Parts: sequence; structure tokens; C-alpha cells
Amino acid sequence: MYAEFPVLSPLVPSRETYVLRYCQQNVEKGSWAVVNFPMNGFLDNLPAPPLPRYRRRPSGCVIQDMPNGYSRVTWVEHAEIEEKPVYPLFSQLVESGAAFGAQRWLAVLQRQCERVASLMARNISDLGVIPSPEARKNLMRLAQRMMRTFSINFGASGGQSWTALSDSSDDSVRIITRKITEQGQLNGVVLAAVSTTWLPYPRQEVFDLLKDERR
Repeated sequence: MYAEFPVLSPLVPSRETYVLRYCQQNVEKGSWAVVNFPMNGFLDNLPAPPLPRYRRRPSGCVIQDMPNGYSRVTWVEHAEIEEKPVYPLFSQLVESGAAFGAQRWLAVLQRQCERVASLMARNISDLGVIPSPEARKNLMRLAQRMMRTFSINFGASGGQSWTALSDSSDDSVRIITRKITEQGQLNGVVLAAVSTTWLPYPRQEVFDLLKDERR
């Protein structure tokens, strides 16, 4: 498998790796084990990863059935990476493991499980402006596609080249242009700009501010 682990900002280089994945079920213990381990040593013609150099070591998770119908997930993330300066706004995020560590993958897994549970729920009676359960499904699918597109457009993927604006005081404003083609014909050009800043407020307070339609 080829895997790319991005942070939603062009200021943090993404991490790329090739891994082999092995899955095994332990029926007696009611658990699954999913293990990723590097392909180094198996194949010699793999392309060199871009900087910062990232080497994934055996990592993965154990998923255990619980009596209450839930699952207990234990995740281990093991990797080697060259120590490179990280943009100051993201240094704590990367060093704490929240950007590329096990806690991030657990958070992603939890959000996805909550989304699937909401999608499959049949006991929601007050649908508000959404007229039917089918409409709710369609709206959630639309939101998922929008989030995926947003993440692709603003991540620091190896295939995307962001340019820093020369008049940006802290070098935090980046821009990129993309050509939109349809059936081989140029259909337009999209210019995207992104900037990152630090706010001395709790994230819930910032979120509440942004979702308030009166603001």
C-alpha cells in the first residue's frame, strides 16, 4: 500500500510511505489485529520519499469486542523521522502526536463511527428542515464529499506546489493554481489561498463564532 498522511495546511509537509498490511482474527479472544509494516527490504526499487524523510515501523491496532456491543481499540504508532524544523504554529501539534500519531487515527475512527451510526439511525423523529431519512443520508453524503474535496485542496500533498507570498510578514500565506479540464479541454483555472494564524481562544469558542449565521 502507498499511504500519504497530510495535515490540513501547506505549512506542514505530508508524510509518505509504502507499507504491507496484514490482518488476523483471534476468534477465542474476540479480536482483530491490523498491522502495517514497511516494505523496505522486500522491494529495492521504491521511490525515495520527499523530505522530511519518514520511515514507518511496525504499527497498527487491536480491535476487541466488548460485552456492551462496543469495541475497544488499542493503537500503536511507530515511526522514524528526521528532525526538521516545524513551522512554529504547528510545532506543538506535530510533537504531541496529534498530527500524525495514534491519537489522531483514533479520533478519525471515532468520528467515522459516529457518522455511520447517525447515517443508519432509525429513531430520529424530528428531522427539522430535512423531510425524510433518505434526504438526511443524501445531505450527509454531500457533506462527506465536500470535506474530502476541501482536505484534498488544502493539504500539503506531494503533488501540490504551494507558493509563499513575498509580502507575507510571517510567510504563512500560500497560494496555488489548478487547471480544470473536462474531456481533455481546459475549462478554467482555480486560484486557492490559505493562511494559518494562532488565536488565544478555546477551539469550541472559535467554532461557535464561525457557525453563528449572524456573524
